[in-house]
Amino acid sequence: MSRSDFVRRHGVENARDFYATQRDAVELVRQVAADEDLDIEATGDAELEVAHSPRVFARMQAEHQLLAGSLGMDATLIGAEEFRERYYDSTEQFGAIRLRPTFGLHPLRYCRGLAGAAAAKGAILHERSEVLEWGKTPGGLHRVRTADGALTARRVIFATNGFAPENLRRDFFARTLPVISAIVVTRPLTEAEFASQQWRNNQPTINAKRVLNYFRLLPGNRPLFGGRGHTRGEVDGEQRCYQGLTAAVARIWPAWANVDVEYRWHGLICFTGSLVPALGRLEDDSSVYFGFGYHGNGVSTATWTGKQLADWIGRGRRPRLPSVIDGMSRRFPLASLRLKYLQLGIAFSSWLDRRD
Repeated sequence: MSRSDFVRRHGVENARDFYATQRDAVELVRQVAADEDLDIEATGDAELEVAHSPRVFARMQAEHQLLAGSLGMDATLIGAEEFRERYYDSTEQFGAIRLRPTFGLHPLRYCRGLAGAAAAKGAILHERSEVLEWGKTPGGLHRVRTADGALTARRVIFATNGFAPENLRRDFFARTLPVISAIVVTRPLTEAEFASQQWRNNQPTINAKRVLNYFRLLPGNRPLFGGRGHTRGEVDGEQRCYQGLTAAVARIWPAWANVDVEYRWHGLICFTGSLVPALGRLEDDSSVYFGFGYHGNGVSTATWTGKQLADWIGRGRRPRLPSVIDGMSRRFPLASLRLKYLQLGIAFSSWLDRRD
């Protein structure tokens, strides 16, 4: 959904509230990392959204007015020549929007750091403990069973995002759509190779396509490049996806066409039927809380969501939430066909991107 579509659907005030939480989420990650002394390899201070054609940059100018005006974002419009001088040159660069604040980080270092900080404060963590059954005891407590044991609890937080086991409880059935995102990382590049594309960019970057790519420079001078993965997760399809990402790197930065890819991986992001995160408490069971549906912004949004839920449970006060994300997401219609219309949606969006 474009930002203008988002405003049309939810209204300016609601959209502004939502984007304010996204800023708060970024700053919360920064603050937590500082408070807990986490080595997260933070890089950059903004996000670049790059137009891949002149037609897209023309639309981007209207988006910039919306961001900087109605939504109150720190957004700067950058023309193609200025962008080339400050960030990089490529075959798909016709100007950009720079958004602040944001930054890149090492997500696994962040995750491990959070786990260590939580354990140091007394939390008991159980890894590899997938819940297989979820029911209630005669006394009304929750009883969750794993392969190696069971746990009784007064409250449960359902926050597994794209890995949600939706059949454990009917309330969560058909609320999410896992989508595979894939990444390739090259060998370290030389100074001469960076110079060949005028690369001097340390900001997390995305292009403005509907089926977008995201990329940034990792410590050690390795470019990371990501995009949509194979829709069914089959091994052959995964390999074709990695090949497609490698080919895209060569198309966008021709001087890097023969640079070897040394790492590849993929994982799940989580769409909801409402196309926004869902945060709240079940209406028919006030002991069940939930937070999911981060649409690729999970590092910051999940951190912010966790804080809202922790304050809600720990202090007994319901947080003020933007109406856009307050409560359960709507169900996907014809849930058994979710994969089919995901495939159709990606194919149609890719066709629109080619027309741009």
